[in-house]
Amino acid sequence: MKTFLLTSRSGLDAANLKKLICIVGSCGLLALSSPAISQSENSADAEPPIETIVVTGSRIATASNRNASQPLSVMDEAAFEDSGALLIADALNELPQLGNSLENGTSINELNRGFGAGTQTVNLRNLGANRTLVLVNGRRHVGGDVGTSAVDLSMIPSGMIERVDIVTGAVSSIYGADAVTGVINLILKQDFEGTELALRGGGTSGGGGEEYAFSATHGGLFASGNYIAALEYTKQGSILGDDRDYAQLDGSASSGLAVPSAGSGVNPGGLFAAVGGLGGFDQSGTFTQPFAERFHRMPYRSLQNELERLVLSGRVGVDLSDSVSAFLEATLAEAEVVVDIEPQLAIFSNAGFAGSGTAGFRFPTGPTVMRPELGTNLRAITRRFVEFGPRSTAIERETFRFSTGFDVALDFADLHVSYQFGQVDATQKDFDTIDKLALVNAINPVTCAATPGCVFVDLYGRGTIDPNSESAVARDLMSESKGEQQVLSAYLTGDVFDFMGQPLEYAVGIEWRDENASVRPNSALIAVPDPIGTSGNPVGLQGTRTFFGNTSGNYDVLEAYGELRVPFSESFDLGLSMRASDYSTVGQETTWGANAQWRLIDNFTLRASIGRATRAPNAQELFAPDSARTSEILDPCDTQSDTGESRQQPAGCAEFVGPSFNPSNLDSNVRAVSGGNPNLDSETADTYTVGFVLQSAYNLALSVDYFNIEMKDVLAPAFGPQATVNNCITTGNAFFCDNVTRDPTTGFVTTVRSEQVNLASDSVAGLELAMQAMIAVGAGELRLDGIYTRLLTRDRKVNDASPTEDLVGRVDNIENKFNLGANYRLNRFDLGLVIRFLDEGVQSVSANPDVALGNDIDSITYVDLYARYQVSDALALRIGIENATDEDAPIVTSLFEGVGAGGAIAPGLYDVRGRYMFAGVEFSF
Repeated sequence: MKTFLLTSRSGLDAANLKKLICIVGSCGLLALSSPAISQSENSADAEPPIETIVVTGSRIATASNRNASQPLSVMDEAAFEDSGALLIADALNELPQLGNSLENGTSINELNRGFGAGTQTVNLRNLGANRTLVLVNGRRHVGGDVGTSAVDLSMIPSGMIERVDIVTGAVSSIYGADAVTGVINLILKQDFEGTELALRGGGTSGGGGEEYAFSATHGGLFASGNYIAALEYTKQGSILGDDRDYAQLDGSASSGLAVPSAGSGVNPGGLFAAVGGLGGFDQSGTFTQPFAERFHRMPYRSLQNELERLVLSGRVGVDLSDSVSAFLEATLAEAEVVVDIEPQLAIFSNAGFAGSGTAGFRFPTGPTVMRPELGTNLRAITRRFVEFGPRSTAIERETFRFSTGFDVALDFADLHVSYQFGQVDATQKDFDTIDKLALVNAINPVTCAATPGCVFVDLYGRGTIDPNSESAVARDLMSESKGEQQVLSAYLTGDVFDFMGQPLEYAVGIEWRDENASVRPNSALIAVPDPIGTSGNPVGLQGTRTFFGNTSGNYDVLEAYGELRVPFSESFDLGLSMRASDYSTVGQETTWGANAQWRLIDNFTLRASIGRATRAPNAQELFAPDSARTSEILDPCDTQSDTGESRQQPAGCAEFVGPSFNPSNLDSNVRAVSGGNPNLDSETADTYTVGFVLQSAYNLALSVDYFNIEMKDVLAPAFGPQATVNNCITTGNAFFCDNVTRDPTTGFVTTVRSEQVNLASDSVAGLELAMQAMIAVGAGELRLDGIYTRLLTRDRKVNDASPTEDLVGRVDNIENKFNLGANYRLNRFDLGLVIRFLDEGVQSVSANPDVALGNDIDSITYVDLYARYQVSDALALRIGIENATDEDAPIVTSLFEGVGAGGAIAPGLYDVRGRYMFAGVEFSF
């Protein structure tokens, strides 16, 4: 993503540009990955005109240009367009301050988790999207992943964005819960006259991933106000693993490599019990004994999801009198995301649904069928249904949001009152979900022949299944979820009296917020008592996911807050803030903050902030229904790999299994259970920043900030299945071992539970450096922008009895990242270059280097190029290339806990598209 200063393309003349740079500059430098990131004050050679504004990070409107004392980055419209990103989330997520951007993206883990896949979120400091508060025009936005605060930025009109403010400091006391790591405030256009039309298209050199976009914006004035309306349509094509050479093989959870042996043991040739032992049908259709073909899932999986979206938005502002104005904003957005995964598999267990923890693809025992041509009976054990083709899931979201309010200029203060309502309706359709009981009938030729409407599903050969038989054993399942948010807010801002010769400024307000969420899985996905076995255990009869009922929940919070800016002198300001909250769930919470900035000399300013943040559990963390899915684990107690290599058994295994414990590949598939926890408490975080801003008379600006966030009682899942099993063995801690169920006879892991808990602690600290320079070169101007982050610490501790994990250097916590950009403007031309660097990393910080041969990930550098030509006042053309050197995404497997079973890439961390080229045309009149 690119970072550039606001230019005259944004409708600013030179004087206004200089003034805006000065105002924003006291907070932070323009980060090159996003449009204007300014972090320095204007040099003393000119005083900007005094104007009262509000900068994100404070609710106080002030005439001071020293009004932000913590790091602030600003991305303007022009830089977003130059980035080549289709959506604003894509552009923001290239910033070094942002972490894993696809928590709810393409991961098979997220698809299995529930109904949140495909959302476009942002994740400051890599501490989670739920800890990054997203605002629109300074007000909250309803969460896109139902029941959470994680906003789906694809539901926000990208074409309406005027700028984006990114504050990474202590602002929870100002804006409320969820601003643990900071705030991203999307400022939409308001004062706009005329009509703009924009068309763009793009594609990748490797094939797939084509993108198209159209937007239309119209605005104008009327007697007492203004209006603006916009429409935008975007379509993004999918990229499958099969489209990229590096994604042809599954990844290994032990070696961290994508190798032929890492594929699934459930293959299209099947596995059958026969005279002489187990066998299957090879590529030629010949029955072979023994048979151990591997099936690779990565070619079938989405590296980039298919996306189609339509957004309608508008705003009307009216001056009711000289002192009263009102507004109404509304957005209606619809989006559909399609996620592709590999064909369905089945394991036919002698124990029926009770086998191996009733993993989602476990079926009752398959029939024994005589095959005269082979001279033997065959009993089905496993089979991959490639004849049915890959599976896909479509997630449709409809978001409606409106906000209305008024501003009143009183004699003693300014009053701001607003009400907003947001609603997200999401449906997820799982196509061609197999009915297990129907399939058991269909694969038995005798039973099927006696059952009306049954179509025989012939497992007993290679390519023998009639694709048309799928309609008899599978159906599409629709599940629904819904989230609603209401916010009523009012605050006063003004100044009390002069203090030390400067106005003592304040803001005080109250806010009421109500959140509702409901999840309604399709009835066929809800567990029922085992209809075949005698245990009565709840099992799922459809698909690979099982839910244990519907759920709904709500909470509300009433808050009061205040903010005070105390000017001790013209060069030193102190800011104080506090917020008292009363939640219907966790009770009363208090947050506070303090910040200061001290201009030692005209061009050098020190700044610091400190704050306490709390985040109450959201509706999903509290009320999400228990659900079970299939998860693949590598049991650390296994003494022999599936390819025959010996493994050293850790000492912690002695309590659970014998010294020759050797589960098969099929026994690595277990049932993973997770859900909400109504007994959760709030998490707390202490945030610190300290730094300086330096600007020279030679158009050079530099800022350096140290940041530190220390969280306690962290709200998080109690680790994934693999990490839970590993930690049980290495620590013996009951926190982990109580959540692992093993078969009492075989010792095999059958079920791993991971519900939401309050973990012990999580912390991050680092340095952020930003620079900017503007140099006259010939008749044009060269602008250099850069932002660099260095991660110093990233520690996680699951509970008081567990060791502290140092995650610095893991691929989602890379030690060094920077963006460096150059923009040259000459008359009607703009030419740009951006370099994005990601340091080397590892998939796991605790992996055994003798086994995890692919653990180390090399550093990677992306180069982006763009150009824009203003043909006339009404017509502009632009072209660009992202990842011009066509860098492949590195192999990242489930050795890294953020990748699902068999995965070999991390789309939220690395570019999976390869070289991407785009072109666009813009009309204005």
